[in-house]
Amino acid sequence: PQEPRDLAVQTLKTAFDETEQAIDCFCKGLIEEQDGVGLEVSVQNVRKAVAACADLAPKCDPIVQMVPGSRTSFKKPLYDFTLEQMRLILSDLEMLVLAMQGHQVE
Repeated sequence: PQEPRDLAVQTLKTAFDETEQAIDCFCKGLIEEQDGVGLEVSVQNVRKAVAACADLAPKCDPIVQMVPGSRTSFKKPLYDFTLEQMRLILSDLEMLVLAMQGHQVE
């Protein structure tokens, strides 16, 4: 069975992938949704992934492990730092969405 730390890392990877998708959409000028792809949709997906990461963070703390296994302890401070950086990136992406509302591609 997967441990919370495994789910947290997978969810963080999803957030990274969605962030990359959002930046790609912005660079291509795909602001509004077109065929399920667009900056607004990608930013919503990033928001959901970052929220899921935040929900999983307390469960990943090595202190809450009842019996430590043979795996290296989870680097919670690194995870928390990365999550905080993802929140800043999400804030920037949300600002781009607001700035680009009503944008007309010529």
